[in-house]
Amino acid sequence: MEIIFYLLLTLFGIIIAVFLLTVFFGAPYVPTHKKELIKLFEKLKLSKNDILADIGSGDGVVLKTASNFSAKSIGFEINPFLVLISKNKTKKLQKYTNLFSKFLARLPYRKNHHFLHFWPL
Repeated sequence: MEIIFYLLLTLFGIIIAVFLLTVFFGAPYVPTHKKELIKLFEKLKLSKNDILADIGSGDGVVLKTASNFSAKSIGFEINPFLVLISKNKTKKLQKYTNLFSKFLARLPYRKNHHFLHFWPL
């Protein structure tokens, strides 16, 4: 019984440590509300001709919602636990989504690649 307690405590400590490392080396995880995404994508008239890049894709809600509009989406996330959650949520949507577990600044760029990051008000 004592061994199980220490194993669970160790596992909990590892999870907390990974999230803390993400805070120091990247933005913290803040979930996105699906209702707000639907309104935004409707306003943007997101369609199958669009490709959406989600920088800091977290748990994959944006990727999954974009696939409901038949848009292709690419997610970037550095937190390994959130990558697993996101891959699990989007595994049936591989036709529409790609997920990269990389730091965005380490990816190769082309001259015609542009990134826009906005903060919700």
